[in-house]
Amino acid sequence: MNPQTTGAYERARQAEADGRLDLAEALFLQCRRPGDAGRVAYRGGRFADAARHYLDAAMHFEAAACLYRAGDAARCLDALVRVPRDHAAYRRACQMAIRVACERDALDLTLDHFLSRYLAAPPRDEHDLEAFERIAKLYELRAMPESAAEVYARILEAHPAHPDAPRRLARALRAAQPAAVDATIASQDLAFTAPAPRRPTAPQVQLPDLPELPPMPARTVATSPRRDESPSGVVAALPFDVRALAPGAMLAGRYRVERKLGEGGMATVYAAHDAELDETVAVKVFHSEDPQLVARFKQEVALSRKLAHPNVIRLYDLGAHGATRFLTMELLDGRDLDGQLGEGIDLAAGVRILLQACAGLGAAHAAGIVHRDIKPANFFVTRDGVVKLMDFGIARRQSAASRLTAAGFIAGTPQYMAPEQITNFANATASSDLYSLGCMAFEMFAGSMPFEHDDLMSLLMMHVREPAPLLRSRATGAPASLEALVASMLAKDPARRPASCEALAQSLRAVLREL
Repeated sequence: MNPQTTGAYERARQAEADGRLDLAEALFLQCRRPGDAGRVAYRGGRFADAARHYLDAAMHFEAAACLYRAGDAARCLDALVRVPRDHAAYRRACQMAIRVACERDALDLTLDHFLSRYLAAPPRDEHDLEAFERIAKLYELRAMPESAAEVYARILEAHPAHPDAPRRLARALRAAQPAAVDATIASQDLAFTAPAPRRPTAPQVQLPDLPELPPMPARTVATSPRRDESPSGVVAALPFDVRALAPGAMLAGRYRVERKLGEGGMATVYAAHDAELDETVAVKVFHSEDPQLVARFKQEVALSRKLAHPNVIRLYDLGAHGATRFLTMELLDGRDLDGQLGEGIDLAAGVRILLQACAGLGAAHAAGIVHRDIKPANFFVTRDGVVKLMDFGIARRQSAASRLTAAGFIAGTPQYMAPEQITNFANATASSDLYSLGCMAFEMFAGSMPFEHDDLMSLLMMHVREPAPLLRSRATGAPASLEALVASMLAKDPARRPASCEALAQSLRAVLREL
């Protein structure tokens, strides 16, 4: 410190010793000692001011304690999860975070990530044990049985004679079994895995296989028992091999198979002639008959049928052939956008694609539908250059009271997920879709994602916390107006993003005129 600052610091210390706390606080701030100012404000009972000073000093644990005393539990929790894992107060911060989270019934991915190191080892003392018991029960309440089971297992490592942990562990393990359909679908949904390398350019096909839902336990369909078998033990395979329907095969007496278009883990897609309407459609035949899986596709059809727009794929209906379910949809000729990105897209063509994407997505938003999985693979580009929005499998109506995704889980594609979609998936909004579209735009023009990491959790935290790189740092030919627009789409705060798809489209048209 220079002599002037040193003098102010000494006067501040003397003022604090004399009990003149207001003067001491002002002098500490004058010599840029916000931590000391926070201590003085805390002594004076001004907890909100103390928290502000501690945050300025990056003293997050101390700030959290003040915010808790000030009654601001939400900001308290936000400060706690910023305490570094190598900080001396990390364990106490975890204990406090668990207490506050349980009091508020607040659990999101940011908190789960913060606690991961703490919960990876058995509890050391009674304070840890209390925290472990609390978070395990919260995991149970939020339908996260796998996480609850891990915590109960840690408790039993340190306390084999714990009176309650064995029973709760057994219950959590039962709930986490693959037969628990909700947990399986929610936890494995929509490629929620470590980022995969960019696929090579896809060959041109008439319809891409839609994104697959998670593998389900093999199911069988009961039929009439043979004479030598009891009704309770008789099962039979699906009535035909859905993976190898020959041309000419009829589905539901209406759809005549013409050719196979593609196959995935959950379904096989065929081109088929609809004899009733005399037109060719795509038919996606499911390999599994699980009721929850069928419910999700019913939701997709119900939402898609609300949208009659040239930039949204048309889904017609769910059908049944015996015990086998199938989905009929518009037959498209071209390939998905994901297959084109590896070839490079010039600026004007990319802006035109985004304009059509905005039109289709805007129609969904106008109908009160949030897509929640915007990415290149879910946009199909026909040979005529028409862009079609696809896959409403995890979409929801904004006013929906019940949702298929279990509480405590998130779904989507990690490279394109908005911060609020990661930290509180249930609250994803139309603005979240615009963030995902911003990730797609960045990838389209820069040739790389705005955020990339081999570790899944690190990738998600980059979306939540790190500012996105500027577009022209990787796409030198992009105009400043396009860079500013993409940056606004990638804003962490939804309020700073474009207000709507129409507002975004207006800005894109201005960029196109400039190009």
